[in-house]
Amino acid sequence: MNDTKNLRQSWVNDGSQWSEAELQASALEAISLSDMHLAIDISKTAIERFGPNPTSQYYQALAYANCGSRDEVFRLMEPLLASVKERDEIYTDARSLAGRLEKDRYMRTNEGPEKDSALANALDAYYDAYKLTNGSFPGINAATLFLLADAKEQAREIAVALITSNASDQDEFWQLATLAEAHVILEEYDNARHYYEQVVERAGNNFGLISSVKKHLPLIDSKQPVPADLFRLLDGPAIGIFSGHMFDTADRAEPRFPISLKEKASEAIGSYIDEANIKIAYTSAACGGDLLFCREILNRGLELNIVVPFATEEFRRTSVALNGVDESMEYWDILKAANSVSIATDESHLNNPCLYTHADNLIEGYALLRAGQCNGRVEVIAAIDPYTQGEPGGTTERTTEWLEQGLDVHIVDIAQLRGDDVAESILPTGPKKVDVRHLGREIMSLVEITSNAPVEMLVEGLADKLPTDVTFLSGEGISRAFGKVKDAADYAYHVRAIASLVDWPALGLSEELTLQLAIHTGPIFPRSKTKDKDYFGTHVFYARELSEVTPPGCIYLTEPAAALLLTHGPEEYLSDYLGDMKVKDFVRQIYRLHRA
Repeated sequence: MNDTKNLRQSWVNDGSQWSEAELQASALEAISLSDMHLAIDISKTAIERFGPNPTSQYYQALAYANCGSRDEVFRLMEPLLASVKERDEIYTDARSLAGRLEKDRYMRTNEGPEKDSALANALDAYYDAYKLTNGSFPGINAATLFLLADAKEQAREIAVALITSNASDQDEFWQLATLAEAHVILEEYDNARHYYEQVVERAGNNFGLISSVKKHLPLIDSKQPVPADLFRLLDGPAIGIFSGHMFDTADRAEPRFPISLKEKASEAIGSYIDEANIKIAYTSAACGGDLLFCREILNRGLELNIVVPFATEEFRRTSVALNGVDESMEYWDILKAANSVSIATDESHLNNPCLYTHADNLIEGYALLRAGQCNGRVEVIAAIDPYTQGEPGGTTERTTEWLEQGLDVHIVDIAQLRGDDVAESILPTGPKKVDVRHLGREIMSLVEITSNAPVEMLVEGLADKLPTDVTFLSGEGISRAFGKVKDAADYAYHVRAIASLVDWPALGLSEELTLQLAIHTGPIFPRSKTKDKDYFGTHVFYARELSEVTPPGCIYLTEPAAALLLTHGPEEYLSDYLGDMKVKDFVRQIYRLHRA
């Protein structure tokens, strides 16, 4: 699982010196490793440095498509299809991608003329590419689409031709995938199972490849039943989210997680990693359960992604170098070995537990983002004493929230590891949630509105339409704070809609007034406890700075906001990944909001 980390490190160290061909090869490698964000950044760099090229444009569009960024990929496809020629090596891939986009539209559209049109367009694109090259990829797509169009004989005819043409050469991944699906179309399921097993073995940890192969099975199943074990064979990876108690300090009166349990706890955690077949992990790195989980993941050569609540050195002092227990060397070793380390906020801790809650929320959101990219499932694990109350922002609070959400949480029971006789578990009711408003900060989602009009005029035009209880000015714009990202997204759409109804010329403003909206999530400080709130802090400025580079009419999100949106409103909104964007003096990963 270090392939992704190695590629990212090479990109950081040497990417500025890569040739166009090297950039294109690296973009393709990132796609095969399911690192679509990296693929987008590399392909964009190739285009910026060497100019438009069909291969670079195709990899960029493909990566956006794999992220589910529909708006962005449609924007890219028009110039790609206009520039690519039949003689170009990438032509059939580009036509096939056009077919895929129409196929995706078919899959998400209700029955009716639009759905029929999408199927016809997809079939036309794939069949055109197949007739030109007899290629396996457009061919198997055309065969499946003929089946959906109730042209079963044509579907079977292509499937037989593909099996014949690939019979003598079965070394490539996509040839094996083609053979497997062709046998499914012919209802030869034993043969299909044989090739799907080879597909899974050949793919290894390239989960994006397996996800792509699986997408057609539900379509075929809608026309002819597909055995359930074929679906299970192509399941995406298990993505582990972990939270665990810290080791007891020397001055703890009643033992909860003494370091003497380190070996037993590690064994129990590792056993479940194996049982759940976890391949990708998201957690923090506190001294105790977190570091044990990290070490078990790394010992198995799996992918590890760490989120720390604040600066790594300050986190070491507060959560790793404890009284009587200091795991600092292990902490630094694990951070160095991890595939990624994200810092939830670059502000100081200030003894505020809401920062731990914020980091936990991001861990869950980042895991959900990743699961969406590779058709994965999320496994939730807690190393916890479920019979004692915990601290605000700790594992007990987090586990309680998971259980109250209806999630299936695997409990590594520390009390049982101690061998204690225990009473009834306090879960899922757990500790009372902390009102973080009394702790100096609040974890809020901010909508920032900037405009080409003076902010005073903007306020006047929207004043009777914007609730004032949590609306405040932030320099050159208007901000509103919400407890959930989904509420912030609702509000941003509301503002964009009502702005079009305001008689701006009556206020002395141009009819060409534009709004730029941005959403960011982070810990911020209320200036007062009055009803009409005003906030300050670096995260207020992050939202404002992002709004200033957001195109008029668009709603941009930071990655933390996009991640938490998946925990608050995944049915209503989608976030299109746009890539790294320079916002003031920082480079941030940015998304664009649209309705699902």
